[in-house]
Amino acid sequence: ALVSNEALDAETAAKIAELAGPETMLTLAADDSPATRREIMRKLVDLHGTGRVFFRNRREALSGFPERQATLVPLDGDEASKVAWLVEFLREDESRKLLVILKTREGAEALDAAIREALNVKSGLFHEGLTLIQRDRAAAWFAEPDGARLLICSEIGSEGRNFQFCHHLVLFDLPEQPDLLEQRIGRLDRIGQTETVKIFVPFVRGSQEELLARWYHEGLAAFERPLRGGRACIEEFGDRLTGCPEEDWDGLIEETTKFRQSMETELEQGRDHLLELSSFDRERAEEVVAQIAEQDGSPELEAFVLQLCDHLGVHVEDHENRSYFLRPDRLFSDDSFPGLPPEGATVTFDRARALEREEITFLTWDHPMILGALELMLGGETGNCAFVHTADGNGGGLLLEVVHVLESLAPKRRHADRFLPPTLIRTCVDHSGKVVDYQAGKFVDAETSMLADQAGTLAQLLPPMMEAAASSADEVANGLRSAALRKMSGQLQGEITRLKALAEAGSPVPASEIRAAEREAQALEGDLAAARLRVDSVRLIAG
Repeated sequence: ALVSNEALDAETAAKIAELAGPETMLTLAADDSPATRREIMRKLVDLHGTGRVFFRNRREALSGFPERQATLVPLDGDEASKVAWLVEFLREDESRKLLVILKTREGAEALDAAIREALNVKSGLFHEGLTLIQRDRAAAWFAEPDGARLLICSEIGSEGRNFQFCHHLVLFDLPEQPDLLEQRIGRLDRIGQTETVKIFVPFVRGSQEELLARWYHEGLAAFERPLRGGRACIEEFGDRLTGCPEEDWDGLIEETTKFRQSMETELEQGRDHLLELSSFDRERAEEVVAQIAEQDGSPELEAFVLQLCDHLGVHVEDHENRSYFLRPDRLFSDDSFPGLPPEGATVTFDRARALEREEITFLTWDHPMILGALELMLGGETGNCAFVHTADGNGGGLLLEVVHVLESLAPKRRHADRFLPPTLIRTCVDHSGKVVDYQAGKFVDAETSMLADQAGTLAQLLPPMMEAAASSADEVANGLRSAALRKMSGQLQGEITRLKALAEAGSPVPASEIRAAEREAQALEGDLAAARLRVDSVRLIAG
């Protein structure tokens, strides 16, 4: 039984009670903590299996999207009238940027040629006949504040590219598929768009395109709001759109409107309220967003990357808004800077700029370029050994500090680092091989000539000292391996038990999923037990 409270409206509470059934004795009280409510929802989702359903948050539940404003432009004459209208539209306001999308490459090229002949305007062309680099350059030029005012695209421009810095869209022709129309508008209608998206649809009066424009606008309301169920609409009316007499247009549009409204009502009633409630935890989401914002604003990564580039010999050119151009000019070894193309790349540490300019690489701590550069730096031999004196001369004789790394060599797909991430084990031993609790202080570089002078003595002392450090590190490693095995077993065996219980209760858990979980646990047991211990770095300390 579930009772309504301030967090649940009556309709939602009734829906949950219906889904839960009388055998589920769970109650949401008004004074329950958010954690308690989340746990109750999790149990309900588990019991009824809705957690196995793919769920996309509805746009109505999100914020940050702009408004849409559609303007249908009826024209007299032939297709040339559309070109003339576009030329005049460009002349009206020389400050606005304009994205124009057509179906075909040939149409885009013809329109580009006609515009260039009639008007001196900075414009770009974007179609499948261009190379990826050429398309990137055209998109980048369009994104520049003082770059192209006009970008003419074939249908390839309706997917994948984001132009939320632009506020005006011209649909020079219309696709027959509603979903493709939504893709076109979605190039501008995105989070990050700062103004109302203005959509212009020019068409010749009495043409098939006028019917299609009115059908989309009046029947489906597809220009000014996201369309739901577009595939069902085109399956229902697609055949009638072709060759429909003009006197029957109003009737077709009226039927379409009724069909759309009925379908939207059906979709709304078919919502899974329980799944929606469990799909989004606002409290946790706000915590994550705050953490991301804090990390984005931190200068640590930017300063580190600039130092790393200097260390690896990468040329850096400063751009605006925390952005830089990186080029591998003088790398110190045969290795290349991971992920950095030979011709260089523009990177930024500003998320807002990266959203506006998708050709600019947004760097974070977990970006492959950063991870690869760290691995290149840490995995190399440069800097992994040192010979120093203590600054005060009270180091206690000869000490050897050894850093081992305990790491699993399991395939990445098993994510063994959930239970045993690469772990540093620091050990310090004296000349007799005894482990000492030495806290590193200030050091000064020692003369390497001392190593040559004492080569014979060191050759006798260092191997036993290394063995003693390895033996001590291995004891620590054994404890870490055991702890990782216990953590893995507790988590995965608990998951296996849960899946079996759900299957027995009638939840749609396939036997193959249970077997896969058991195989994963067995494989991870071997991976964690075999985690290797390797020497990462050594430091010889003379008192």
